[in-house]
Amino acid sequence: MMKKIIILFITFIIFNNLVFSQTEEDKAIFLQNFLRMLYWTDDDSQFFEIDIIGDPYIDNKIANYFEKMEIYSTKVQTRIIAPDNIENCHILYVPSEYDELIPEILTKTINTNIIIVTETQEMIKQGVSITFVFISDNYGNKSLTYQYNKNTITKKDVKISSDFKGFGTLYNEDDE
Repeated sequence: MMKKIIILFITFIIFNNLVFSQTEEDKAIFLQNFLRMLYWTDDDSQFFEIDIIGDPYIDNKIANYFEKMEIYSTKVQTRIIAPDNIENCHILYVPSEYDELIPEILTKTINTNIIIVTETQEMIKQGVSITFVFISDNYGNKSLTYQYNKNTITKKDVKISSDFKGFGTLYNEDDE
């Protein structure tokens, strides 16, 4: 009996780590695609910069994905930062555990062209540019996608490609 419990426990831990890792990798792939499908019009940076608010130990999985990566011959740099260290970057990724800081972050970034990406769908209503969402099919399988606020993105002087529009779901403020 004890052996079965230990095997179940180990299986549970391994499965959770695999699911967590896959979800984090999916988010990193989306962030990579955002860099490919969004165009910062007044930008002459030598790097694409993604800042991640969070704990370096936890959030290194996403940051490590971009190590040595180039998009359109431009290197991608990632930094894991504290919430009070927001600087100029292309994408600011805010994990759900920092949702309470969204109003402050929006205030700090109002006159910048920083695209804010979150994990909580409700944050799109507060003014973030992109939020990750899980959708379920008829069989209960969940897949990761995103919802975007076109008005927020274009106010940041960032152009949206048709591919970007095709993969995500448009948040329509008029539906509220």
